[in-house]
Amino acid sequence: MVRLQALFSSLNNTEKMKHQYLPKLWTTRNEIRDYVQEHIDHILFDCDGVLYRSPDVVPGARECIESLQRQGKQVFFVTNNASSSRSELRHKLIQMLRVDESLLKDAQMVGCAYAAACYLRQHLEKGTRVYVIGSPGLCDELRSAGFNVVTTPANEPHFMDRDDMMRYEFPKDIDAVVVGHDPTFSFRKLTIATVILQHNPDALFVATNRDAYDLVGTGALRIPGNGSLVQSLECASSRVAVNVGKPSRTLAALIESEHGLNLSRTMMIGDRLDTDIQFGNDSGMFTALVLTGVTSAYDIYQILMEERQDHFAAMPDAVFPFVGLLS
Repeated sequence: MVRLQALFSSLNNTEKMKHQYLPKLWTTRNEIRDYVQEHIDHILFDCDGVLYRSPDVVPGARECIESLQRQGKQVFFVTNNASSSRSELRHKLIQMLRVDESLLKDAQMVGCAYAAACYLRQHLEKGTRVYVIGSPGLCDELRSAGFNVVTTPANEPHFMDRDDMMRYEFPKDIDAVVVGHDPTFSFRKLTIATVILQHNPDALFVATNRDAYDLVGTGALRIPGNGSLVQSLECASSRVAVNVGKPSRTLAALIESEHGLNLSRTMMIGDRLDTDIQFGNDSGMFTALVLTGVTSAYDIYQILMEERQDHFAAMPDAVFPFVGLLS
């Protein structure tokens, strides 16, 4: 907290600083509570890095959720993790945060797997065959939306050479390819998806998100995100995927239409500038960055001091240390 205040004090004292980009710094419960009570009706939470950083829960996360809902605020959980269906995400939050299960509903869960299903529903008929690279949770969400999900069987080898390609029976009549984070991603899956898009140039190509990486453990080790998978398929297929996760406007429009949110009275709380904060800013929400995940106070300090113009649009409206201060 002391280092955070020192960095912002340094920014305030820098004459060259573009003050219009300098976020508010909130360090007390009263500051946050007063702003939320007066200006905010709906709160969107990112999950990993905000409510928890697996396997650890952020202090005060449960009290924060319970307090906001007691105040009558609408609370939603908006994640770029496509590995879980809505029901699975709800169960995970109940288990991790130890929240009373009556407080959380599936409708509050707005994962990018669900966003992908909604996007396909807008463009394709039920029963359409969809090739999926991703988790069982993503497949379940697409099946629930009425799609015929096709995947590469787990017992197939990970490789595929030229001779294999000549003998392989590629899936036919596929009208969409959906890519979600897949730790079993392989050259075979990449090849199959590439050929599908080659055979049907009109097939939809959907990315659940374009996150480059996530952080793991106290050492903040980088684990490749879904964006690395998507870009490999974009390169091989000469196609560009439609992103339905943060920071896409597609996701904001989905939440706005399904729940009747007034985006000008909505707060997006996240830990990443390039997804969470950009998402909120592009949609006209009030954005708040917490420092329990990917982005640090020093990252903001560097961006502003170095006047990195390409990052200014992803500056949050406010910064505070952790969600527990919202309780």
